[in-house]
Amino acid sequence: MNPATNPLHKLEDAYIDSLLSQSRVSNLVDWVSANRTLKGKKWQWVSREKNIHGKEILRDYRYLLPIYLDQADKIIVKKSRQMAFSEYGINWILGTVLEKPYLNALHVFPNKDQAKKFSMVRLTPIFNKDDSPYIAKMLVNPEEYYKNPSAMQLAANVFHKQFTNQSNYILSFVGGENTKSTDARSVTADIIFLDEAKDLPEERLADVIECMSSSSIKQMRMVGTPDFEGTVFDSWFNEYTRNEWVVTCYKCGAHQLQTLDSIASTTTSPRKELASR
Repeated sequence: MNPATNPLHKLEDAYIDSLLSQSRVSNLVDWVSANRTLKGKKWQWVSREKNIHGKEILRDYRYLLPIYLDQADKIIVKKSRQMAFSEYGINWILGTVLEKPYLNALHVFPNKDQAKKFSMVRLTPIFNKDDSPYIAKMLVNPEEYYKNPSAMQLAANVFHKQFTNQSNYILSFVGGENTKSTDARSVTADIIFLDEAKDLPEERLADVIECMSSSSIKQMRMVGTPDFEGTVFDSWFNEYTRNEWVVTCYKCGAHQLQTLDSIASTTTSPRKELASR
C-alpha cells in the first residue's frame, strides 16, 4: 500500500501535529529544534540522508515526541537498540540545566569505559561553537576545550561540564573501581539519567537514586535494552504505566507491538536464537 494514501499514516501525522502544537513552558522539543545540531546539521525530526553505498535513508524520530514532551518526574523506557535515546538523554539534560541555573545533572553509565566513550563520541563534540553557538557559549572556558584537537581530546576525558549559569552536567558510573570524583553515589543531583540501565549493578541503583534526596526537583529518566525478564530494571518498568509503542509499517500499515522477542539482540542473550534474525 502506498504510504501517501494510507489512512493510518494520516492519523499518525495528525497526532504528531497535535503533539507539536502543544503549548508548554520550556518545551523540550522546541529547545532541541532551536539549539541542537546532529552530524553538523541543524536538528531535524525527519530527514533523509545517504549511506556509504549511496542509498537514501529516511530518519524519522517523531516516535520520540511523546517522551520528549512528557514532564513526569520518573520515566523508565524499555527499548531496542539504536533508538536515539542517548541523544534524548543529552537533550533532556542540556535543555534542563542550560535553562535553569544552579542544577546538577547526573548521567550514569554501568562502567568507566562506556562513560568515556560517550563523552568522546557524543557529548564533547556538541559544544563546538561553529555547530551549536548557544550551547558552546554556556560552557565555562570553552576556548580551553576547543582551541586545538589535543584540547578536545583532553576535554573528552573530563566527565564534568560546568556552565556559566552555575549548572553542571556530570558523567559518572557505578561499576568497576571508582574514585570519589567519579562515583555516582558521591554526587548531589537534581536530575538523573540512567543509561544502559539493564547493565547497572542492581545493588547500587538505590544509592544512585538517593543522590536526589535533598533536591526539590527529583527527576529521573532510565533507559535500557533488556535481554531477559526478571531484572531490577524490568521490575521497575512493570511498576509504572507500561505505555507501549505501536510501530506502523510504512509499506503495509501493519501495527507491531515491541516485545522482548523483538528487542533481544545480543548473542549473549538467553534469547540469542532471536539475535541472528
